[in-house]
Amino acid sequence: MCFSLEVSVGTGIFCWVVGFYLLKRDLTRDQRMKVYFLLIFSSVQFADAILWYIKMKPTNINYLVTSYVIPIILSSMILFNNYIRHQTDNRLLDVLVIAMIIWLFRRLRGYSSSSSCDKLSSPVWGQNELKLWEILLFLFLITYPVIDGLLITNILIVLLILKYVGGGYGSLWCAIACIVSLKYLYEF
Repeated sequence: MCFSLEVSVGTGIFCWVVGFYLLKRDLTRDQRMKVYFLLIFSSVQFADAILWYIKMKPTNINYLVTSYVIPIILSSMILFNNYIRHQTDNRLLDVLVIAMIIWLFRRLRGYSSSSSCDKLSSPVWGQNELKLWEILLFLFLITYPVIDGLLITNILIVLLILKYVGGGYGSLWCAIACIVSLKYLYEF
């Protein structure tokens, strides 16, 4: 979720170029899993670029991207983190994952519209800003069982934007993707 078509496309391309460059290096399993996750995470930029391109008009394309493409990408992040990257075996977590994936498809069913927030305009998936609990649960599921500085930083960013801006926090999706790409480029 970025500020414009150009920023969405640019961020997506940048993150994918960094990701594929890093995959050519001799990485540990953990580093490789982080890069794969970054590629999934930054795929949202291409879905948002489509929404920006059609100017968020309520068309069939908007409906398909919002109702299916975006929930598939978000669900892929949850599934990848919990069952491929960390190979989690926890029945309670399984229930949470299933419930969240069903919730994503139900919650995002419909059309995306432009954010009413002038400072940080972004697509609003399903025409309704995400609630704080939805964001926090999603952040938990894409980072579990690792609670590190990156998760805490993302939570703080969301809380600050919610407090001082009142919405449009989805716009920082692209910023997070770029920051993580640069972090991995430096570290790996």
